[in-house]
Amino acid sequence: MGLSRLRIVVLGMMGRSPFGGQTWLYLNWLRGLQRLGHDVWYVEDDTVWPYDPIRNTVTDDYRYAVRHIQRCLDRVGLSERWAYRLADRSDATAGLSETQLTELYRSCDLLLNIVGATALRDSHRAAPYRVYIETDPVTLELELARGDSWSPFDDHHVIATYGENYGAPDCGVPLGGRTYLKTRQPVDLELWPMAADPSPRCFTTIGNYRQEGKDVEYQGDIYRWSKHHEWERFLDLPKRLAQPFQLALQVDDDDRKRLEQCGWGVVPALEMSLDVFGRYQTYI
Repeated sequence: MGLSRLRIVVLGMMGRSPFGGQTWLYLNWLRGLQRLGHDVWYVEDDTVWPYDPIRNTVTDDYRYAVRHIQRCLDRVGLSERWAYRLADRSDATAGLSETQLTELYRSCDLLLNIVGATALRDSHRAAPYRVYIETDPVTLELELARGDSWSPFDDHHVIATYGENYGAPDCGVPLGGRTYLKTRQPVDLELWPMAADPSPRCFTTIGNYRQEGKDVEYQGDIYRWSKHHEWERFLDLPKRLAQPFQLALQVDDDDRKRLEQCGWGVVPALEMSLDVFGRYQTYI
């Protein structure tokens, strides 16, 4: 394919999961590919119902998802280069018609399944070159090593991972003979600008505090997914430092109260606009 201008389809889930982290992950990929001069399209095309934060429910009403996608792509100059489809319904499309979306897959040079968010169907397989971008290494590899029979990797020509230590002598992740390319999360500095807080500096971060049901057991060890296991190791940190801490978290009331009692400032992540989210990410 060389370095010529490519038509690239980015498969994602920022409408399905309209949180700051997912949104910024995709926007940086889209902006980076766009700045390299490629013809970039963002597509959500699966059967998974989106989450609507206004109603706090998962629903087949995709209007919020579409508004979120449109608003975000307006921001990076891709206002007319996106599509959304709930694939188990004949009337649930936006951005492009079903015929246009089918043709987009056929005419693209490259399909990037970022986060592996989409289970590929025949329409996706019309794309001539398909890349799985693994942004959360290890868990899937452990599940496959335990004997899970179906692998989402199989529908792709290439696997690229954020697991930069894969294959190294000190890396124990079972790769099953697969070949991986190594990559990193792209960062557009205009979307992620340098900023400074007045003294005293306020340290910030953002994320989910507790996520159950995604731990993996492998060879007698439990590999944890939820961040709260690590948070609880240093809950008393704010009491040891003069600088304040401000967290933007998806967190339940009991965990939020516990964090606040230990001196952490907590803002519910769902209440944050993208601009506010960007400021939180800047100071990590």
